[in-house]
Amino acid sequence: AARGLAETIRMSLGFGFEIRGANATPIVTVIEPGGPAAAAGIRVGDSILKIDGTDVRGSRVDPRDLLVNNNPFVQLELQSDGSFLSQGMFGLPAMAGFSMMQGNTRTVTVQRRFNHQAEEAAKQAKQDANLSPAAITHRDRGRNLFKEGNYRAACEAFTHALMASPTAHQLLTNRALCNQKLGRWIEVEEDARQALRCNSSSVKAYYLLGKALLEMGRSEEAMKELLASMSHSSSPEFKSYRWSIEAALYLARRQVWEKEQSKADSVDMDFKDELMRLAEECQQEGLRDGDKASEARANLELRTHAIEQLFATVREKRSAEDVPRAIVCPMTKKVMIDPVTTPSGQVSTCRTDTDIHCQTMPPSPHDGHSSGGT
Repeated sequence: AARGLAETIRMSLGFGFEIRGANATPIVTVIEPGGPAAAAGIRVGDSILKIDGTDVRGSRVDPRDLLVNNNPFVQLELQSDGSFLSQGMFGLPAMAGFSMMQGNTRTVTVQRRFNHQAEEAAKQAKQDANLSPAAITHRDRGRNLFKEGNYRAACEAFTHALMASPTAHQLLTNRALCNQKLGRWIEVEEDARQALRCNSSSVKAYYLLGKALLEMGRSEEAMKELLASMSHSSSPEFKSYRWSIEAALYLARRQVWEKEQSKADSVDMDFKDELMRLAEECQQEGLRDGDKASEARANLELRTHAIEQLFATVREKRSAEDVPRAIVCPMTKKVMIDPVTTPSGQVSTCRTDTDIHCQTMPPSPHDGHSSGGT
């Protein structure tokens, strides 16, 4: 894990260090030529006193944890210059002839070089630090089985990993993902809730819990969990997840709206039946009071027509006003069945309507090859 973090620091910031001396001070041991650290003026032998305002001398905090993050800039307070003998503790090359020279402190700002591989290495190193060796072995086996599409065996592998590290929320969400592929929604819910008890800010756990609740018809609860997932997914590393969250939120909103519509329609139907019953009672009372049968029938028809008109107006008004804008296709003004999610994470149009629109639209004069020369 330490070697992985050191490699991440080297790749993203362009320098390596080791901790030396009685004060356990991080000392820069290697600088990547032309890298971010070199551009900021960091030199081999510099002592790192503070990282983003936090004193890192004396092993009070692990400097690696402060350096491995998603902040685009890192501020370092440095002192003097020097070089030393021995192999660096993080597996980075060290310089010969260690001699510490006191000097004035200076502050530099390093602009981080974001690198997907570096970020993944840092993420993996942090995860591995909290897992036992047995858990890592079973987890890696589970990942390989999942990639092969063997979800049942992958689920079993993650279960064995959890036996070794029962509070690892990543293992719980991994097993939940396997159960999702197998359609075991109750198990998905159980694992996701357990993962949230271990880590209350897990984007993946909130999302999987929301999906499970949605599949089980509990759309109101699903919306709550999916919104929580969205609120925790502002980091760039969750960009791809936001597309899935947006799509699931759309389905949850649609299900909630459809339930509300169904409930409102049921209430309307009961009310309409009651009005029809009262209209028939009025007809019967009219006949008992001596009204002619033809007149009573005519009055009943008038009342029945008025009731039908009333509820037709209610239905039309409700369909025009109550449909959430988020679930309506802007092209057809109909409720979307298969929404298209844009790269920014927004639901845009219905896929079927978009396909039809593209097929029926004439080609743009700017499409295809130009008629001029090459």
